[in-house]
Amino acid sequence: MESKFNDMLIKLKPPSDLFELAKKNFSIHWDKRRNNHQSNHASNVETLKGIESKIEKLVARVIDTESPTLISTYEKSIQELERKKPK
Repeated sequence: MESKFNDMLIKLKPPSDLFELAKKNFSIHWDKRRNNHQSNHASNVETLKGIESKIEKLVARVIDTESPTLISTYEKSIQELERKKPK
């Protein structure tokens, strides 16, 4: 019974050229996804830097102003920027 199973497995084994083709295709798609991920990460880092810079400027404005209306407006802007931060 075991030898029949082994014989069946050998018959199910793909030819080496087909296996190499599948391996190559997998590798190509894997590399594309990795590059895509790296690109997205770099974009997210730049977006985060821009948002943090804007938040720092708004915080400085909050500190420098005495108007409750302006403070409230700045705080709302800061909250909106916090929500826009990439995860």
